[in-house]
Amino acid sequence: MSTGTIDSMQHAHGVDVSMSRDSHNEQRQQAGTTTDPEPYVPTKRDEKIIIATLIGLLVYELLGLFGWLHIAGLAGMAFDTGFSWGVALLVGPIFLYPVFILVCWLIVPILVVRNRHWGAVTLAIAPPVLAFAPMVLNILSHRFVSWVGALF
Repeated sequence: MSTGTIDSMQHAHGVDVSMSRDSHNEQRQQAGTTTDPEPYVPTKRDEKIIIATLIGLLVYELLGLFGWLHIAGLAGMAFDTGFSWGVALLVGPIFLYPVFILVCWLIVPILVVRNRHWGAVTLAIAPPVLAFAPMVLNILSHRFVSWVGALF
């Protein structure tokens, strides 16, 4: 379709083709028919709930470091038979759990100040997921492989 055809179609349907996009948006806003969503501005109550959630997550993760000491010690035994990249990829994230906490919790306050509360909560949840997901996936994959192997 040529531009002349599009212009004539828009003109036939009552669209003013000479109007720029900005002036069209201004007209829609004045008429109250804008479709642009308003940005979410949390209330003071919402902010208090989000901050309390973030503090609870931080306390939970810091208390989890006590259990991590035992798990990291046991995970270190995976190298008793020698170094293997498969083992390193499996237990490496477990050893890095405190680093994940540190990096994520350095970024979380920046997100809170910028009103990116859901990003902050998501990032606050990330350290245990990043550290222990490879172990869980490995266990599930072995069970899946053994289950499929039993079928054949």
